[in-house]
Order: sequence, then C-alpha cells, then structure tokens
Amino acid sequence: YVSVRTAGEEGEENKKLEYDYLIIATGSNYGGSTSGIKPMGGTPGEGAKTGYARQKTFQRDAERVALPSSRKDNDNISNDEQTTLIVGGGVVGVELAADIACVRAKGKRTATNVVLAHDKNRLLDTLPKSASEYVEKWFKKKNVRVELGQRFERVNGETSPPSSSSSHSSSSYVGSKDKTVKIEAKETIFAVGSKPSTNFLSFENPTVLLSAAEAKKNNEPILEIPLSKLGYIERDPKTLQVIGFENIYAVGDCAMKPPGQFLASFAHWEAEYVATRIKKDQQRKQNDEYSLPPRFMAISLGPWNGLFLWGNLVLCKGVLAAIVKFLVELWFSNFFPAPYALLRRLPKFEFTLKESEGEGDEIQSSFGKSSLA
Repeated sequence: YVSVRTAGEEGEENKKLEYDYLIIATGSNYGGSTSGIKPMGGTPGEGAKTGYARQKTFQRDAERVALPSSRKDNDNISNDEQTTLIVGGGVVGVELAADIACVRAKGKRTATNVVLAHDKNRLLDTLPKSASEYVEKWFKKKNVRVELGQRFERVNGETSPPSSSSSHSSSSYVGSKDKTVKIEAKETIFAVGSKPSTNFLSFENPTVLLSAAEAKKNNEPILEIPLSKLGYIERDPKTLQVIGFENIYAVGDCAMKPPGQFLASFAHWEAEYVATRIKKDQQRKQNDEYSLPPRFMAISLGPWNGLFLWGNLVLCKGVLAAIVKFLVELWFSNFFPAPYALLRRLPKFEFTLKESEGEGDEIQSSFGKSSLA
C-alpha cells in the first residue's frame, strides 16, 4: 500500500491505499525558485491539455512584464529601468522571450528591454544548429539581447533568487568569463529546466524518514524507490518498470530518460504503453517492449512564427510552423489520444548531431540550464 496524507474537515489524516499496480507520474517543477516559470500552468491541472496551457501562461507573463500599465507599482518605475533578464536558453526561455518581444512590439507604451542569457554557445543547444541560427536571427530582428557562452554573477541586488516574480529591486550581473559584459535587470525570470517532483520518495526528506520509522515499528515493508543523483526515478527503458519492481511504473517527467523525451507527447505515449502493458498482464498475454516514437517538437516565436521539428529534422519554419503547432494543439486538446501503436512505427530522424551542435547532452532536461553562477 501507499500512505497518502489528505486534508479533511477535521485536519490532515493519513490514508492507506492498497494497489496491485502502482504508476508514479508526479511530473516536475520548473525553475529553482518561485520566480521560475511554470510552463504547464500555474495551478494544478491547468496544464492538463498539453503545451497549450504553457503558451497561455507565457502570454500572461509576457503581458505582465512588457506592459508597464499592467504593473501595480508602475508609477515608481521609469522606462529605462524596465529590463527583464531571462535565464536559460532552452525551449522555455526562448518561447517566453519571444512572447515578451511580441507583446512589446504591439504595446506603444512599453519600454521593456529583454535580455536572454544562456551559458552554452548557442540557444536550443540540444537541437540542430539550423534551429538555433533561425531563433537567434529572429531575436536580433526583434531587438532582444542574447548573451551566450558564459554564466553571470550577481554583483548587487538580491543575493538569491527573489521570492516573488513581481519583485522590482534592480540587480546587476557581470559575465563570469568576460567581466566587461554587464546586465542591469529590474526583473529576473528563471527558465532553467526541470526538477522531478520526487522529494516524497527521498530518504533525505524528514517526512519520509518519519513514515519509514513508523512502518518499521509496525513491521511493515518499506518501499525504496531508486532515485538518480538528480532525483529522477530509475526505470527500465524497455518496460518503464521501476528498477527492482515488476508492478511499479514511472512515466512522464519524474522518470530518468534522455533530454529529448521531456515532452508532453512522450508522457502520453508512456502512459498509454503502461496502461496496455498492465491490461495484458492481467490477461496473461505477452507484452512488447516499449518502442520510442519519434520526437515532434513545436517551438513558438510569438503567435505567428516558430519552428516545427521531427526528430532532429527541422520540417518547417515561420508562419507555417505556427499553423502546424495550432493544429497539433487543437488535436491534443480535443481529440485524444495520439495513437502510440501507430506513431511508434514512424521514422525517428534522429541522426547524430556533430559534437559542436550537441552541447548540453549531459543535462537531464532539454528545457534549459541556469546561466547564473
């Protein structure tokens, strides 16, 4: 069984839920602080309909940042102070910076400057170089300042990530390699990748230790789920079973897997595979190994521009990519499922990137990495 703490009318209580099969799908948290971006929506369930909710969240953040009239303390902010630093040049950071740039272009009253900092030599460093070049060229046209190839150290202002994304105390940063490169930011937004929501499984968590002690006192077995150093659940990539368990599975962003698989489409396919596998187990039928479908990725550059990739192949750019993304989101929002049985048979187009193109392969998530030292 698993012990679940619930909040009732009489306060918190622990409930024991028995299971034959256990699926862990707790996802991940984006950003290292409360000023970090929540790409799948700000409240539980808000991101249930794929990246569409993520894009809506970005648009709200972009309007808040780029339009001074929307800020409560606008009277205290002069135009030359409104510089926003976005840390992380992965998909999340790129899409947010693009949304802010587009809102800024439409708003006649805004003077918000946007700086996008990434510690690799190019944006979207886990994707083909042509994708990076297209995005960087687009940012140049939109007057978005892009700083690449180094981390930045805070030299004044807050000494740690602010506790609220609405904080407006200025911060100054200098490059860790080139001290002449400086950034003055009124607001810093962290779009720096994901951390798995698996703290409830770690024995470094005091609550887990208390639960384990109670179980030991009652002579009950303790479930020890293997976690990687970064906190991801270790699983068999062929079956998606948690290492050491035949009836426990891990799916989605809480599971350890290659960077390119941290997408909503892969989470769906994993869930569909596990559901089918459990059904066959109960029917005592032979199960097939999990066969990875191709990676489809739609990256927005505002509402009418972007990139659409199939594996490592850039299929289309510009307005056509934006239309494709709209159609994909329309399908996922209204016509689930995306059939795993069909898509796993399609070609993956995962040709090997050159070493200079595949920077950042060591990181767990493809959504970016902090550029602050």
